[in-house]
Amino acid sequence: MAADLQSHTQYWKSFDLLSLQQELDVTANDLATRQDESDSSRKRLVEQSREFKKVTAEEVRKQVAPLLKSFQVEIDSLSKRSKAAEAAFLNIYKRLIDVPDPLPAFEQALSHQKLVTRLSDFEIENTKLRETLAEYNSEFAEVKSQELTIKQLKEKIKDYENKIESEVQTRSASQEKELNRQYQEKEKQLHETQLSFAKRLGVAEQQMATLRAALESSQSELFEVKSKHEQSAAAKSDEMDMLILDLERANERASVSERQVESLQDQLVKLQGSLKEKDSSNQELDMAIDQMKRSDLELEVTAKEREITQLVEEVQKLQAASAKQQAEFHSRVSRLEDELAKKESQLTELNSMLSQQSDYEEIRKELQIMKSLEFRNSENQDVAPDQAKSLETLLLEKNRSLQTENTKLKNLNLDASERVKTDVEVNFASPMSRTSEHSSSALVHPENGHSKSPQVAGWPSPATNYLTRPEFLKECLDTLDVSNKVKELLSVHNIGQRVFAKQVLGLSQGTVSELLSKPKHWDKLTEKGRESYRKMYHWLQDIRNIDALKNVSPRKPTGVFNNMSKTDSGNAEERIAQILKEAQNAMSTKSQELANGNHLFNKQPTARLQQTISAKI
Repeated sequence: MAADLQSHTQYWKSFDLLSLQQELDVTANDLATRQDESDSSRKRLVEQSREFKKVTAEEVRKQVAPLLKSFQVEIDSLSKRSKAAEAAFLNIYKRLIDVPDPLPAFEQALSHQKLVTRLSDFEIENTKLRETLAEYNSEFAEVKSQELTIKQLKEKIKDYENKIESEVQTRSASQEKELNRQYQEKEKQLHETQLSFAKRLGVAEQQMATLRAALESSQSELFEVKSKHEQSAAAKSDEMDMLILDLERANERASVSERQVESLQDQLVKLQGSLKEKDSSNQELDMAIDQMKRSDLELEVTAKEREITQLVEEVQKLQAASAKQQAEFHSRVSRLEDELAKKESQLTELNSMLSQQSDYEEIRKELQIMKSLEFRNSENQDVAPDQAKSLETLLLEKNRSLQTENTKLKNLNLDASERVKTDVEVNFASPMSRTSEHSSSALVHPENGHSKSPQVAGWPSPATNYLTRPEFLKECLDTLDVSNKVKELLSVHNIGQRVFAKQVLGLSQGTVSELLSKPKHWDKLTEKGRESYRKMYHWLQDIRNIDALKNVSPRKPTGVFNNMSKTDSGNAEERIAQILKEAQNAMSTKSQELANGNHLFNKQPTARLQQTISAKI
C-alpha cells in the first residue's frame, strides 16, 4: 500500500496538473482568436469570389466554376473537421479545468501512513512488554513464598500497564488532532489556490479584450494622425510660402524706401549748399518744406518696419506652432510604435507555437496537375517535360491571347460601324471629322465615361485654338488621371500650387487644391469645373508651359527648419509604414502557417495555392 501511494504521488508530481490547466487556457484563447480570424478570412474569400464572378468573363467563370466549387467543398469539410476538433478539445477542457490537484491529498496520506507505522511500532512494544509481564508472572507463581514481593510486583505491573495505556491514548489523540488540523489547512490552501486561479483567468481574459481594443484603436489613431499630419504639413508649407513671399516683398519695399531716403538726403544736402546764397526768408521756407518731407519719409519707413516686424513675428509663431505639432506627432507616433511593438511581441509568441512545415514538393506536384488540367493544348503537348513552362508564363500567354481576340473583335466592330456610317453619310463625312471621331474614341473609355489621357513622356504640342474646338468640348476627360499627373509634375519641378492656380487657371489656391486632391467624375462637374480640367490637360501637353511656369514661380527657401521638418516627417512616415507592413506580414504568415498545418492532413490544394491561382486568374 505504501509503495502504491508513493508511486501515485510521484506520478501526479510529474504530471503537473496546474501547468496543464494553464496550457489548456492558453490554447482555448488561441482557438477563440483563430475562430475570429477564420471567420474574417472566410468573409474575405466570399467577397473575392463575388468580385471574381463580376469581373471575369462568362467563359472563364464556366471553366473555373468546378474548380472553385471543389475548393469550396474542401474548405467546408476542413471547417467542419476543425469545428469538431475544437468542440472535442473544449469538452475535454471543461472537464479538466475545474479538476482539483490530488497531489496534496496524496502527500497528506503518506504522512498519515508514516504515523500509522509508528503506532504499529508502539503496539509491538506493548506486546513485548506484556510478554515480559507474563514471564514475570510465571516466575512469580513459582515463587509463592515471597507473597509480599509478588504483590508489590503486581501493583507495579498494574501501574506500568495503566501508564502505558494512558500514554498511548494521549499520544494517539494528539496525533489525530494534529492530522485533522493539517488536513484542514491543506483544504483551505487548495480552495484559495483555486480562487486565485479563477481570478487570474478572468483578469487574463479582460487583458486580452483590452489589448485587442487597444490594437484596433491604435491602428485607427495611427491612420488619423498620419492623414492629419499630411494635411497640416501641406497647409503649413503653403502658408510658409506665402509669408516668405510677403516678407521678401516687404524687404524689397524697405530697401527701396531706404534708397529713396538716401537720395532725398543727398538732394537736401545739395539744396542746402545752393540755398545758402539766398535770402533768410526763402531759407526758412525751404527748411519747413524739407522737414515736412523728412517727416513723411520717416513715417513711411516706420510703417514699413512695423510691417516687417509683424511678418517676422507671424513667421516665428507659425514655426513654433509647426514645431509643437511635430513634437506632438512624434510623441504619438512613438507611443503607437510601443503599442505596436507589444502587439508584435504577442504575435511572435503566438507564431512560435505554430511549427513551420515545408510543402514545396506537394505544391509543385499540385501546380503540375493544375497546369496539365487547365492549360492542356497542342503547344504544351509538343513541349518536352524538361522545357515545361511555368504557371505564370502560361497565364500570361492565355491573357495575351484573350487580349488579341478582344482587340480583333473590337476592330471588326469598328469596321462594321464605319461601313454603316459611310453607307449612310457618304456625302457629309470629312477627313477632319474622321480624325476627331478617332481621337475621341481613343480617349473616352466605353464603360465608365473616363478618358485615358496620352502619356506625358511624348510632350505633344497642341494648337493654340485646341480648347475652342467643338470635338474637344465634347470629350470626357479622366479627372483623376489629369489631377495625378499635374500633382506629379508640380512636385517634380518644385512649383507651388498658388503659382499654378494664379498663372494657369486664374483661381484661388484653395479651389485648385480641392480640384487636385478630390477630383469628381466628369459627369458630375459643372461647365466651369470642366473648363479648369481642360486647361490642366492643355497645360500638360507642352513642356514650354512648364518651363515658363518654373521661371515665374519663386524659389522655396532651403533652411534648416524646413529640412528638419521634411526629414522628420519622412522618417516618421517610413517608420509607420514599416510597422504596419510588419504587422500585416505577421498576420499573413500566421494565416499561411495555419493553412500549411491543415494541409498536412489533406492532400488537396492548400489555401495559399488557391489564393495564388485566384490572383493569377
